[in-house]
Amino acid sequence: MLVNGLYYGDTDERHPGMTAWTAEVSRVIRYCTGRGVDVGAGGRTLRPDTITIDRFGGHDIVADAHFIPLKTKSVDFVFSSHCLEHLEFPERALNEWIRVAKKWVVVLIPDSRYIDRIGSGREDPEHKFDYTIKSAFDLVQRVRGAELWEMGYTLWRSSIYFVLLCDNYRPDIDRFEGVPEELIEFYKQGD
Repeated sequence: MLVNGLYYGDTDERHPGMTAWTAEVSRVIRYCTGRGVDVGAGGRTLRPDTITIDRFGGHDIVADAHFIPLKTKSVDFVFSSHCLEHLEFPERALNEWIRVAKKWVVVLIPDSRYIDRIGSGREDPEHKFDYTIKSAFDLVQRVRGAELWEMGYTLWRSSIYFVLLCDNYRPDIDRFEGVPEELIEFYKQGD
């Protein structure tokens, strides 16, 4: 279903009036303006005008997430929801997404506290990595060409999000708008 330019799915009982998808993207949607791509789109997309990229057919671009066939700095943002944990080389993929984006790279990944972890015998066999907020933070510290702008938990609370600010872009939005106080303190520890 399409509402206000976003696709929504099942209702989220933890947040009445919101769907699970709304809760998932609510903290990051403000970064996804202009021309963008959704890497690992699967059966959904962020907005109708977002270019979808997936390794399976039925998308605007069929490609591996590690090698996006777009020119450098050719889109305003790269968005990816629940794709990074499936990738063999997540650092390489992030560097590729940064190469393609002019402004933002926005990523949502499952919080390993809420999924069956690798080695449990019940894990998703497609997952290559488990992420905590700490391991996600460590990962983004290793990428080139961007800085960590924002990181936290989605409103749905079973996912971690992070937003990377691409080099040479100076935003006009407040860095910590809507970020919980404890996470602001976490960021400042790294300064």
